[in-house]
Amino acid sequence: MKVDEGTFQPLTDEEIRLLLSAPDEREYSQFRDKVAMYLMLDTGMRVHEVFTLEVSEVDIKIRSIILPAKKNKNRIPRILPLSNEVVKMLMELIEENIKYRLTPWRSYSQFIFYIEKKRKRQRFFNCAFFR
Repeated sequence: MKVDEGTFQPLTDEEIRLLLSAPDEREYSQFRDKVAMYLMLDTGMRVHEVFTLEVSEVDIKIRSIILPAKKNKNRIPRILPLSNEVVKMLMELIEENIKYRLTPWRSYSQFIFYIEKKRKRQRFFNCAFFR
């Protein structure tokens, strides 16, 4: 016999504000996760769609993400508009990925939300304040 699933209460505006202010942007992984949270709130993307997002699927000119059918639960391609704030955060993450992940022993990954060991974000680490 099927049982109805319980309902859930959506987060309040205050709870969302607290959640988005929690990440410490000096850590790469926390900045990456903050960008992912903003992206999910801005577009309604699912977690799997966000963490398999590739650079080639982001169109900065039209401020949109073009998700192919193979990545969607319902197998229908989608075009998701992005706010200016999220575009700026995505570009910052992509630029940081390119700048600090290209090394002689590691090739560049097409995935935006790259998972790696905990480290300080290089741009903050290089500031005099953190030395």
